[in-house]
Amino acid sequence: MILRPTLVLASLAVLASASAAQEPALPGRLIARETVTGDSTQHVAAYLPSTFEATRPTPVLFVLDPRGRGLLALDLFAGAAERHGWVVVSSYNTASDMAVDPNVDAVNAMLAWTQAHARMDTTRLYLAGFSGTARIAWRLAAELHGRVAGIFGSGGAVAFSANGPEMAFGADSTFAFFGSAGTTDFNYAEMRGLATRLRIARVPSRMAWFPGGHSWPPRWLCEQGLDWLELRAMLGGRRPPDTTFVATQLARERRRADSLERAGQWDAAETHYREIALDVPGRAEGRTALAKADDLLGREALRALRARFKALAENDERDARREFAALRKARTSPSPLAPEELLDRLGVESLQKRLSSADSLERDYAARRLSNVTAWLAFYEPRAFLAAAEVPRAVASLRAAALLSPLRGESCELARLAARQLPPDEAERLRSCR
Repeated sequence: MILRPTLVLASLAVLASASAAQEPALPGRLIARETVTGDSTQHVAAYLPSTFEATRPTPVLFVLDPRGRGLLALDLFAGAAERHGWVVVSSYNTASDMAVDPNVDAVNAMLAWTQAHARMDTTRLYLAGFSGTARIAWRLAAELHGRVAGIFGSGGAVAFSANGPEMAFGADSTFAFFGSAGTTDFNYAEMRGLATRLRIARVPSRMAWFPGGHSWPPRWLCEQGLDWLELRAMLGGRRPPDTTFVATQLARERRRADSLERAGQWDAAETHYREIALDVPGRAEGRTALAKADDLLGREALRALRARFKALAENDERDARREFAALRKARTSPSPLAPEELLDRLGVESLQKRLSSADSLERDYAARRLSNVTAWLAFYEPRAFLAAAEVPRAVASLRAAALLSPLRGESCELARLAARQLPPDEAERLRSCR
């Protein structure tokens, strides 16, 4: 099964073979890195569970990390894959924010590698993505409609469109989406919006939030996602039901919603009850969950909280436009702005003051906006400036970012590229990397 660069699905040829294990001490077999036969530029990591048999159809999760960190991303899912007997294949060639999208070729390579090593259950393929690759997963799932049983997507939503999730998967009980985002992720608001849209369209879905910024979720949440996707495969008819597993998993889901309600997290609790109700509308668990959701929705405190969320989402859009306008204006200034002036135009001082607010929603909002500003200053702007040979502007942007937090990862590489083109004394001023 191969995806062409135009995303046209070719024939389903399925072969067999073996491989993979995982830290810490999982009993299956881990392949840390392997070149894909027929394309020496493509590399994958893989985990084959201890129950793996080359001749038996097996669900496969394809992991698309936005920076091609094949083993790191695979590690998040291997424990749950072992429990449920899934193969996990993760690419070292996937990426987001690139001028040329490498992901179709990477998915083709993962498919080719899997066909050479396992017999895929071609009605139970899954995709996992984060940030830009979470958006790409929706496009791939639509192209592979009927083959892809679900998506695990974190930190990146897709806009409403004629070809979007609502139109492609609305009321499709055989498909499922597990989403997540950090509470200070700059894409948090768009993930909340996607969650609402999917529930309205009756797409079986879960949305789970975790403390933190723009990153993959913690391993326990990734494994929780796979547990639920396994449940959805049974409820949606993609695999024979295990009545004990279904009952246990539904009871666990109900306990999770109950604990959220008891903790006063009514927004998350009401959402979770409604998600359970959509999972099993004809069962007693679904009817009970729906009644609980309706009860919570009738509370004035929850309605007021939802109004706050809506206002903050509107502020988020407004402030994002203002920040982008400030960046656009700075790009065309006669000379690079001093880092302090650039931060001032972006409203950083006001956001930093809001970080100390007694209101947790205000604090999280400010953290999300600051993380967005940092991403632009530390990565997107200097990368574009260096590509255009505008080194002084790249340096100004990186120096402004370093005033917010130490440069890390790709930002350090951009700083090194810029520093090579600077006099030694100026290059020293960029050495704030971790």
